[in-house]
Amino acid sequence: MLLFKNEELINYLTALQVNKSVDEYVVDDSEVERELAKRLDEREDIKLFVKLPGWFEVYTPGGKYNPDWATLKRLLDARRQPPAMAGEPSAPPAADHWESGQVKKDAGTQLTDKIAEH
Repeated sequence: MLLFKNEELINYLTALQVNKSVDEYVVDDSEVERELAKRLDEREDIKLFVKLPGWFEVYTPGGKYNPDWATLKRLLDARRQPPAMAGEPSAPPAADHWESGQVKKDAGTQLTDKIAEH
């Protein structure tokens, strides 16, 4: 019986060690994500960040949105900041995909603004 799939073993062998995530290591899908994780870990205003699982979806007026990351920021004036979610594409998407993605991101921004008001 195999304990690990080969992809999982390779991912965890190349995972990036971080300080501001739920886990000690972040498994990235690309060099772009690896660089993003490094930068998030170094930023003073980032309190916590998480690489979201592939099955995680947010329902928006533009359809399902599958964000790659969730972050919790600390504002300089100590106001509460709701968690944010974002995707990190490694290549420019097609125009119709971009418009659909922008609708979803706009809906997510509106949602986090509403949460911040309360």
